[in-house]
Amino acid sequence: MTNPIGKEGGTVNVLASAYQDTNGNFQPIIVIGGHVTKNRFFANVTIPGDLPFGPFKLSGNKIDGHLPPLWDMNYDANAIEIVNNDEVPIYQIIYKRPDVIEIYGIFLAGNKIMAVTRRGTEGMPAFVSGRPTRVDPAALGLKRIFKYPSSAYLEQRVLRNE
Repeated sequence: MTNPIGKEGGTVNVLASAYQDTNGNFQPIIVIGGHVTKNRFFANVTIPGDLPFGPFKLSGNKIDGHLPPLWDMNYDANAIEIVNNDEVPIYQIIYKRPDVIEIYGIFLAGNKIMAVTRRGTEGMPAFVSGRPTRVDPAALGLKRIFKYPSSAYLEQRVLRNE
């Protein structure tokens, strides 16, 4: 499915889920949304974070809140990536072409955790028996794009033979 977006200011819901409210109506939950600025799409997502730090929001390449300690983010003009303390990718957005963007990661949407991989999407409750659901980021199957720590390797990509 293709959704044309304007060059400036438009908002887009790229992936959504739904829940049934107490009246039996289905209500949308945005998993991946975004906005367009200067002909460039920027994703707006909520990432579960790590215990006990909780979720944080990412809008484009700006974090609202804080990354959990030892997590890191690196980016260049064609990709943004967040890795956990083991340098396993939690989130990636890859600008293949102006009209082709790939987004992968673990996202919080309402009371659900959504894992978006190259194989598709999987949703699960955010809490089971009152405890937060933990998703193994290695199960996403994502290869790191960048070298870390970003403080030493900002915008430097991993060479595929490394």
